[in-house]
Amino acid sequence: MGPTTYVIRRASYDLTGEQWAGWQDDDDAGDADTRQRTNPVYAGAGVTCWQEEVAGLWRIMGHVRGDTVTLAYSDSGAWHPHAVAESSAVGPSINQIRVHLLYTDGVVFEVDSAVYDTGVTKFKTCSLNVSAAGSNATGLNNGVKLIRKDGSDSLFAVYADLNGSLMYARSADGSEWTRTSLGSHLVHPTLAADSTGRQWVVSRYTGGFGAPGVRTASRDTAWSGFSEVYPTSQGIAGPASVAGASDETEPCAWAAFLYDNCAVFGPSHFIIVAKFDGSNLFLDTLATGGSGLGNPTIATEPTDSGDFVHVCWEDNGEVKYTRTTAAIAADAWGGSLSVSWENPVNLSNSQGTASTHPVVGADRNRVVVTWAEDEQDIYVR
Repeated sequence: MGPTTYVIRRASYDLTGEQWAGWQDDDDAGDADTRQRTNPVYAGAGVTCWQEEVAGLWRIMGHVRGDTVTLAYSDSGAWHPHAVAESSAVGPSINQIRVHLLYTDGVVFEVDSAVYDTGVTKFKTCSLNVSAAGSNATGLNNGVKLIRKDGSDSLFAVYADLNGSLMYARSADGSEWTRTSLGSHLVHPTLAADSTGRQWVVSRYTGGFGAPGVRTASRDTAWSGFSEVYPTSQGIAGPASVAGASDETEPCAWAAFLYDNCAVFGPSHFIIVAKFDGSNLFLDTLATGGSGLGNPTIATEPTDSGDFVHVCWEDNGEVKYTRTTAAIAADAWGGSLSVSWENPVNLSNSQGTASTHPVVGADRNRVVVTWAEDEQDIYVR
């Protein structure tokens, strides 16, 4: 007869369903093996605690959002847990789980026929950070992920969730955050606000049929649904960079992104610029080339008559830059929209070293570009 196998099991029940018909098995709280496990309690906030024998001594273990952790142990053993757990969002993707734990330290045993050593009752609070972000949550850096509302301490962020969702997070001062999922199959998001206060998110969409395309959504008092800016049936569009217009009455934004048409011969990569306001859309091609073309970044520079639009990108190990020849008004559309660009210039002149990952920023009368050379040195111009 083989050894006994011990495991802590959990099940949950949706009270809105049919009575006694909605129980679902959750993941095992502890891996099945021959270590003894007993005295489980549910602490709330998705946390289960129990008593587990490790190397001949009892410990208090916890199952927290899919991970098993040690909450309490000592040379005399830890027994009989009771716990209360709470959760608070301390970062855009981070929940801090606080487990308040009451337990017995030391073994209960009989000293003689009349005296018992009952151990020591102890209390501790365990703070555990749990994140649902993916490993590429804030990639790529040519697109902004974090912005602050003008004249306030309010912060807004976007990132890619571990479950393949695009998450939008906001905070009054950076200490506590609330999060909203804006949809699934949306990766490499980038965020900007225009001068009307409307926020714009541009992201690659990888779901459905066909190749990834670029989609955008905006938020004034509530989020609009994502709409296609550059749908593709064959190639791949994105990642993107986005910048808001400075007009205080007309919501508008600009985006720059790479389009790869996957061609074997001839130009295959294109730097695309888009202007959009939720109803109108303008597209323009800034540059064409091969696989050395990529990572575009965009910024708007306000003037009294509109915005100059500044764009940088990688081009075979160099950083190229251009801007519009004139300021573009946010409400200029249709036949009145005429966009022309200055001849691109080489900012890096890296002379044999690779210049990558440019980022451009602009305000009135000043434009700054920063990039990496050979991924070792950072340059600014």
